[in-house]
Parts: sequence; C-alpha cells; structure tokens
Amino acid sequence: MSHVRANFVGSARTGDLNTPVHSSMLHCLLRRVAFCPRTCISSRFQHNMRLIQFVEGGKQRVGVETKDGGEVVDLCAGDLSIPTDMKSFLEGGEEMMNKAQRIVDSGQHVLKRSDIQLKAPICNPNKIICIGMNYVDHCLEQNCPIPTEPILFSKFSNAIADPGEPILYPEETELAGSILKCQGAVRSIVYMLWLTGTVKELDFEVELAFVIGKSGKKIKIEIILTESGKAEGKSHGQSFTKTESEAMDYVAGFTIVHDVSARDWQLKKNGGQWLIGKTFDSFCPMGPAIVTKDSLSGDD
Repeated sequence: MSHVRANFVGSARTGDLNTPVHSSMLHCLLRRVAFCPRTCISSRFQHNMRLIQFVEGGKQRVGVETKDGGEVVDLCAGDLSIPTDMKSFLEGGEEMMNKAQRIVDSGQHVLKRSDIQLKAPICNPNKIICIGMNYVDHCLEQNCPIPTEPILFSKFSNAIADPGEPILYPEETELAGSILKCQGAVRSIVYMLWLTGTVKELDFEVELAFVIGKSGKKIKIEIILTESGKAEGKSHGQSFTKTESEAMDYVAGFTIVHDVSARDWQLKKNGGQWLIGKTFDSFCPMGPAIVTKDSLSGDD
C-alpha cells in the first residue's frame, strides 16, 4: 500500500516556513503529499539513494540516480527479483533497500541519462493526502484565518505527471486548450500570463512530499509545549519541537510535487469543496526522484 503525504504547508516553502524553495529542489523534495506502501521497516542500515522510475528500451524499471541529474543505476538489471515499479519496490521494505544499496555500491549496471526517459517516481499510490493552508504567510497573503486544525484534501493518481510533462489547462477553466510546461520557467510563464489578464484561475505551489513506507495508525508523537500551551518553535512562535516520535519510522523518503489548482473549481464551484479543483489530469507533477530519508540530516 503506497501513500504520499503532501504537507501542503505552504506554497514554495520548505524547512523554515518562510524560506523559499530553491528551484533545484524540484529534483529531490516535497511537503504536501504522502505515499505509503504496506511493509515493515524495522532494524535497518543506512540507505543514501535517489530512487527513480524510468523507461529504457520500451520497458519500465526502477533505478537510482548517481547524483542529481546524473547517470542511473538500473536496479532491475542488477537483481531480477527487484520489481519494475516503485510501489512494489517500496512494499519490499528493508530487503529491497538493501538489495538496491548493494547494486549501487557495486558500480555496475549504469545507464547514461540520455538513454532513459524519466517517469514520476511513483505513479500508483493508494493515497495522496494533502494538507492545505499549512504555513502562516500563505494564510496571511490570502487574508484567511490560521487553521487550528489541519485542512485535509486529496489528489488522485490521474493527476500525477512525469517530470517535464506538460500541465494541461482543463477545458472547464478560462484558458481552454493551453499547455504550460512544468519546467523551471513555469512560474515566470504563469506570472506573465496572470499580469496580462490571460490566466485568472490556474495556480500552483511547490510542495515537499513525504513518501510513506508502511501502514500505521495512532503513531506516537510528543510535543514540547510552552507554559502558554503553544508549541515551541522559531517561526511565528508556532512550529513544534518534538521530544519523541515514531513518525519517521514510517517514512521511506521525500520527493517534490507541484500542487496545481483550478481556483474557480476549488473555491467558487462545487459547494466550496476542493477536490475537483485539485485533481484534474496533470495537476500533480512529481519528481524526478524519491530521496531516501537517510540522505538528509535532521537539520535539513
């Protein structure tokens, strides 16, 4: 069972709630979505990898980037027991991670980047769970009250788009038939069209997604509270410092997604329900890599 939790805590933010995401981070991280495969990750070794899905010679496989934008290690060529899709790979838990690490360490089965076609790092999660209005500045810029409880919504798997794949403007929105490229220039393109009055309803936000590696319920977490009852932290006095948590035991890694929205369908139609405006085809560009949690320090 694979889930993606997108911590939609804010548009184009990560770490400190007020720190802009650098464009290069689109190649490794995400904060609003969660994928979860059903598996058990217990005692474990360190795995520092950038997991990807790719197509080569007409066949999809799972691999590891040697570096951001670098060559690709073909895990399926290194061990025929490794699944050819990321969801099944993650469901294999620690055993699959260990196999992958051994293949990477061998230095074999390396493909040139130009010989492969990147796919979204996971294309069939059981759930994409999103959290809206998740950082203070986003609430303030929209003149909305800061939520006291998480605002949850979902995206469906049909919304997932591969790295570099076009974002399709739905016919139901104002600019019918137009296509925007989800590359680094997408922000400037959208902003320019917005200024000229062409685009009124399309919006997008860069998010850090937690890729969940196993199922769980009632996961233990403790928060240090101040005397006033507010969680301690540096940003607006509202981020939290945990003393003990099992939550990260369930996280396989992180990726980046765009949360694309049709604001008219999200906010002005369908009784104010967000779902339709959030889950049109191509409204969840993702990847290219899932960065395993061991690749990041606790300060990242």
